[in-house]
Formats: sequence, structure tokens, C-alpha cells
Amino acid sequence: MMEITAMVATVYSITANDDTGILNDALVNQTTPFVHSQENKYNFSSDHNFIVILADEYDSFCFDSSLEEEPESAGSLKDFTYYKDTVGMYGYSSAAIDHIFSGRYLGDEEYPTRFFDSLQSNDYNVEFFITNNDVLPQNISSQYADNFQEYDINFRDLLRMDMCIYKLVGYKYSPEILKPLFYMTNSEISELMSAAESYYPDDLTFYNSIPDTGTVCEEKQFKFYYIYGLHDPRNITRDLERAPDWSVSGEEQAIAVNKILSAYIEMLKKTGVYDNSDIVILADHGIKNHDSGKYPLLMIKRAGETHDELNISDVRVSYDDVFPTLVCLAGGQPEKKTVFELTSDDNERRYFDSTGEYISGNIK
Repeated sequence: MMEITAMVATVYSITANDDTGILNDALVNQTTPFVHSQENKYNFSSDHNFIVILADEYDSFCFDSSLEEEPESAGSLKDFTYYKDTVGMYGYSSAAIDHIFSGRYLGDEEYPTRFFDSLQSNDYNVEFFITNNDVLPQNISSQYADNFQEYDINFRDLLRMDMCIYKLVGYKYSPEILKPLFYMTNSEISELMSAAESYYPDDLTFYNSIPDTGTVCEEKQFKFYYIYGLHDPRNITRDLERAPDWSVSGEEQAIAVNKILSAYIEMLKKTGVYDNSDIVILADHGIKNHDSGKYPLLMIKRAGETHDELNISDVRVSYDDVFPTLVCLAGGQPEKKTVFELTSDDNERRYFDSTGEYISGNIK
């Protein structure tokens, strides 16, 4: 009771006097706290949609295995072109995602905004559904995302943080028979420690948020969704049920993610906006053989594109080709070849390996 009384007093005191922003930093890991509103998460255009879904750490080898084991899991993705011979640029999310949307390399100070400028100049409503840190720079969100909102930490957020702390303490000190009452997965801890209105990128949370049909408007829409994909702790079974952290293989979680992506595609079809949508499904990096820069998943469906079955392309793709492709899809003028222009004669590609050196050639 003494602790609880002190906690309540501290909460009110800090809320009123957090001049340094330390509390906000602790909760949302940003100097200026913000969230991305989810109000129009599934609002699409009757004119044109440009949709990017990034599944973290989704390795193309895991996708291949999922197709062999349960091909129907990706049945709704048959209209896509799957680029199965890819190499990424960076082996960790912040640098990889930064490069995907800006084309810049490690060490470059300036953040090129050509892609987002192209979206703006072509009258897209731009919305990000991402975590508030380590995905895109805050100044990019504040300048370009129409669903960017500044956020004030409130009493409810503090209570959620305290709930997390007390559950951890309860788990540590309770007898074995009572520990299940206090057990939390890594995902649950992350959710409790996030701002209440923040977007939460857990795969199953994303799946459960998909409506039967979305809503439709006239303004062109750009949507960027970030989900955990195959990133640790892998804990989604092929039946789309929660499992203990790190208990699910990459191949099985790939099947689960395929089903989640398929559910999203089916929602677009029911909404009547699938045919007028350019859709890019990609990863920031892979997980193959502990060389995570290589082999990220890349699949693209152009508006109006249809196939009887998944179209598999054998052209050699570097993620250095992805940025100009996105610029092209946004209606801009790319300065390099897009993946649509690559041929089997293109044998060289850029890849940033673990040594920090750029290398060219056919990477095995």
C-alpha cells in the first residue's frame, strides 16, 4: 500500500513536471512523443492505391519452404511477381528500411526525400502504420505522414507501465504455483511499454485488426504497414494462434504470415479496390545462415495485374533496385533501373556485406 501510494503521488508529480522529457523518452523513445493515428488504417481509394507491407526479417528461403509445405497459405498472392533471387543492402532494420525509402547509404548525412516528394506531388494521402522509433525518422513522419499526431503521455500510459513493472516483480517473488498469473511474453511487455495509442506491429494483432471490408474514398492513398514478420520472438503458429516466444520455426511462422497477408488481400478484394492497387510486399532483410543482409522477400503486384499462379522471376535483384522501383510506382522519375527493367543479362548487383565493403557480382 505504501508503494502504491508513492506511485500515485509520483505519477502526478512527474506528469506535471516532466520538463526534461525523460518520462516521454522512456515510454516512446522519442524526444517529441508522437503516434500514427489508426483511424483510417483500412480506408482506400476508388482511384488508385499504393500499398507497401514490410514483414521484418522475412527470408525468401522461408517463403520457398512455406510454399512447399503449405502452398495454399499463399493462395491469395497468385497475382504477384516473386523475385526469389534477392540480396539486401543491410542486415538490420533501421539501416535497411532507411535505405529502402531513401536510397541513401550508411555514412550519408542527407536524407533524400524524392520518394515522399513524388507521393506528395502526385496527390497521395500518405499514412504510415509503423512503430514510433527505428523505422522511419521522426522528421519524415511529421513532414509527410497525414496520420502523424503529437502525443502527450497521460495517466493511463503510466498505469500501464506500472502494471508491467509490478507483474515482473510479482513473477520474480511469487511461488512457482502462482507464477503463471504474472507471466508475460516479450510481445506483451512491448505492448504495455508503448504509448497507449501507438501502432503495434505484432503479426497477430495486425491480423485481428483486418476488417471484412474496408472503407472507400476518392483521394489516392499510400499505405505503409510494418509488421514483425519472422522477427524474434517467433510465436505465431500456422493456425494463427499464439505460442510461447521463440517456439515457432521461421518456416512455420512464414506460413502464418502468408495467411495474414492473404487475409489482407481478400479484404482489398471485398472492398473493391484490389484491381486498382499497386502492392509491394517485402522484407528489410533475411535470416538465412546468420547472414541476415541476404535474401529478403520481395513480391510486387501492379494495378490490374493477374496471373493464374504466382509469377516467379529469376532476375537477380539487389535491394539497391528497390528504391528506384518505389519512386517509379509513386509517379516519380527514378535515376536507376527499376526491378521491372532488369533482365537475366544483368549479372551484377550491389550488396553491403558484413565486412562493410560493397561487392558486385552473382552472390551465392
